[in-house]
Amino acid sequence: MTARFNPVPCSSSRITASRGFTLIESIIAIVILAIAMVTLTSFLFPQAERSATPYYQARAAAIANAFLNEILARQFDEFSDPHGDSRVRCGEIDKDGQRVICSQPAENGVWPKDHAMEYFEYRDPMSDHALGYGLVPMVANDVDDFHGCWGDLALCQQRDDAHRYPWRGFIETLLDGDNSRLGTYKNMTVTVDVRYDAGLQPVGKASTSISASTLQSAPSQSVPHKRVTVTVNTGRYGQYAVVAYRSNY
Repeated sequence: MTARFNPVPCSSSRITASRGFTLIESIIAIVILAIAMVTLTSFLFPQAERSATPYYQARAAAIANAFLNEILARQFDEFSDPHGDSRVRCGEIDKDGQRVICSQPAENGVWPKDHAMEYFEYRDPMSDHALGYGLVPMVANDVDDFHGCWGDLALCQQRDDAHRYPWRGFIETLLDGDNSRLGTYKNMTVTVDVRYDAGLQPVGKASTSISASTLQSAPSQSVPHKRVTVTVNTGRYGQYAVVAYRSNY
């Protein structure tokens, strides 16, 4: 008997090659990514930047209120209470029969410097060149002493007219009492504008600037109030102004 052997054929192994993106699929993916990036840059990214605005608004309000607290604690004018007896104010007749004249700003709105001791000479830390004169808040005694720009000197000169708002010192100097924390208020300046308010003048005497002759002829009750406007400039996050009044009392 003859045995017949039938070999079982082995199943051939199938090798499948992995397929990549086609050109059309790659183009579609690029278009979808481009649309997504346009959406992010147009809507989401600006929203993230604007989310810092409330922070700067709150910070500006706090700085402005702190400035006003310091300024309004001073007397109305350099010549208020000229005899130290709290009986005569500027604009009134003193015991010698002379009318005490209130201070008068220059044409550009800058108030005269009262005493040399109220100011310090600021010099460049590197070259030692004199750059300007800052106010010593502890020595200043009337509200118009604070008229000017507060902050970094170069930034003040860039944002404000130095002829109308001269540099008065660093924000930290007024709020903290010294310069040990310089740089706390980066890219921020504070402009203080002090002027007689025309809106509070008697009828027929409304003018943005009250002359010395007008004050001489005016009765004591017509001596004007001073309007103090504190504007905090935060750069791209906006400017915020706070207004207060200092009366002659």
